[in-house]
Amino acid sequence: MLIDNIALYVAKNAGKRRVRIVDCGFGIRYSYAVLSIDGVEYVGVTHTLINNMIGKKPYSGPVRIDELPSYVSSINPYLKQIGHSIINAYNQYLLENGLTVKPVGEREVLNLLDLEDKLTVIIGDLRPIVDYLRDRKYEFYVFESAPCRRDIAYPEFYYYRVLPRADNLIITGSTLTNDSIDEILRYRKPGAVAVLMGPSASVPAESLIGQGIEMIASTHIPSEKTWSVVKTIIRGGGTRRIKELGEKYIQIVPVKPE
Repeated sequence: MLIDNIALYVAKNAGKRRVRIVDCGFGIRYSYAVLSIDGVEYVGVTHTLINNMIGKKPYSGPVRIDELPSYVSSINPYLKQIGHSIINAYNQYLLENGLTVKPVGEREVLNLLDLEDKLTVIIGDLRPIVDYLRDRKYEFYVFESAPCRRDIAYPEFYYYRVLPRADNLIITGSTLTNDSIDEILRYRKPGAVAVLMGPSASVPAESLIGQGIEMIASTHIPSEKTWSVVKTIIRGGGTRRIKELGEKYIQIVPVKPE
């Protein structure tokens, strides 16, 4: 699965650095992991899939970077959340040190998509995107795990009815945590543009080569803001505050060599 491939990529490359897991935890809106890499601390965040975690026994064992692949392949929702957050923390290190694809100058992903007379499908609760498309009367569908929160959203298990017709596909990064992204991409129309979006989407661009994702639109959290973000998460803060502490970025995923 895609998250497994990403974890293997990170585990392999992290082994070349002095990497230590400093802390990890869960807030009601976001979860986090803090890595110390060459003496600098970086935080990775993922949207807490709270409905998957309530009533499940929390994980209280040790957390090790070399065990990352086993975390993301686990069916324990706490371990999966930790694993995805570790991946994103490692990518914050790559972004800050210029060790990954350089972000493009544009900060708004919709400015890079052809929306006129095109069908856009949104997977997840990406409200600013939905509001933008609705206000401008573009054709779109929204699919969510909790469609009752939005009057125009449909249950996520119906997406396969529409995806084969979509020209643009905007996917929340949480689909990596819950393993649904592989099935979503399976229904992707040839030639459609797929964007992985949101704070949870901050994975290494190189790990997505040849996987059906063209762009990443996420948030870079500078290392000096690491513990401010942790405090925000512990106190129940969400996407808006995390974005205020970080910087939006867009990366174009490299094309797989012939």
